[in-house]
Amino acid sequence: MSFPLSRTALRASACFLAVLASSALVSCGEKDAAKDDEPPKSEKEQVTGKEELLKGKAAYALMDYESALKHFALAAEQGNAEAQYRLGKCYNDGTGVEIDYSAAFNNFNKAAEQGNALAQFVQGENFIYGLGIPKDQSKADEWFDLAVPGLKKAAQKGDPEAQYYLAASYFEGYGVKQDNAEGIKWCRKAAEQGYARAQMLLGQQYLNGSGVKKDLSEAEKWFGQFIVGGRKAAEQGDTWTQYRFGICYAFGNGVEQDYAEAVKWFRKAAEKGHLYAQVNLGVCYDHGDGVEQDYAEAVKWFRKAAGQGNAQAQYNLGVCYENGNGLEKDLKEAVKWYRKAAEQGYESAEKALESLGED
Repeated sequence: MSFPLSRTALRASACFLAVLASSALVSCGEKDAAKDDEPPKSEKEQVTGKEELLKGKAAYALMDYESALKHFALAAEQGNAEAQYRLGKCYNDGTGVEIDYSAAFNNFNKAAEQGNALAQFVQGENFIYGLGIPKDQSKADEWFDLAVPGLKKAAQKGDPEAQYYLAASYFEGYGVKQDNAEGIKWCRKAAEQGYARAQMLLGQQYLNGSGVKKDLSEAEKWFGQFIVGGRKAAEQGDTWTQYRFGICYAFGNGVEQDYAEAVKWFRKAAEKGHLYAQVNLGVCYDHGDGVEQDYAEAVKWFRKAAGQGNAQAQYNLGVCYENGNGLEKDLKEAVKWYRKAAEQGYESAEKALESLGED
C-alpha cells in the first residue's frame, strides 16, 4: 500500500510502500534460491553452462554474491536459461552488483524465451510495473499465460520459488482465475520450506485477513521467521531483504517498531538503487521519522526514484516543488512531475493537475 504526500501539509505519520504480494522486485537472496532443486524448464532449454551454474549456486548458498554473479554470468553466456534467470535476479536485487533493471529485464527475457517459467512470471510482472521497460498489460498477460503451466508442474514437485510465484498468480489472477484459498495453499507450502518472500506474504495475508481469517499472532509468527532467517542475507547486501526489513521495522511486523532501524535498512537498499527503498527513505526524511527532518534530503531520494519512473516519487517531487520544500518553489516543475505521474494513472497527480488548472 502506498500513500501520497499531502500537497498542503505533509503528513505527520509515516507512509510506506509495502510492496509484498506480487512485486517485480524478486529475491536473489533467499536461501532456497541456492538449492539444487531445478526450476521449471522447457524441453528445449539448453543444459550448457551447467557446471558454472552449480558453482554459482554453491557460492550463493555461502552468500558470496560476487562470486555467484560471475559464475551465473559465465553460464548465462553459454545459454543456460536458469543462469540467465538468476543473473537477472542479481541485477534486479543488487546482489553482487549494483541494481540495473534494464540488465535484469534483458536476462529475464532471454530465460523466458527459452521457456523458463520463473522468468516468464517475472517478465509478466515487469510489464505490469514497468521495470526496465514501459508498462504493457497485454504483454504481461501473455507471459503469465505461458508461465502458469510450468509453475504448476514445478510447484507440485516441491519447488518453493515456483510455489511462491504460483501463489502470487492465484492472489492476483495472473494467468489463472483469482483464488485466494489456492494462493494461501501454495504460499504456505513455500513458507514452510523457509522461502523468505512467502513468509512475508503469508504474514501480510494474516495481518490483513486476505484469503484467511485475520490472525495477528499467526502474522507475527511468519514475520518473525522472516526476520530471523533473513538477517544474514540482509547483512550481506541482499537489497530485497534489506527493503523488507525496513518495512517490518517501520510497521512493527515481527519486531518492535523502530523508525531509526527502518531508516537504516531503507538506506542500505536505497544506496544500491532499490527503487521502493529510495521512495521510503525520502518519506522518512520528509516526515522526520527515524531521522532528523530534512526536506532537501527527501528531495534527493524522491528524485532518484522519480528518475527511475516511479509514479509515487514523481508525485512527491511535484509536491516538493509546489510547496517549496527542500528546493525553490517552482509550479512549472511541479506540473512537470505531476504530469509524469498522471501519465502512469497516478490518481493523486491527476487531482493535483486539475486543482492547478492543468489538463
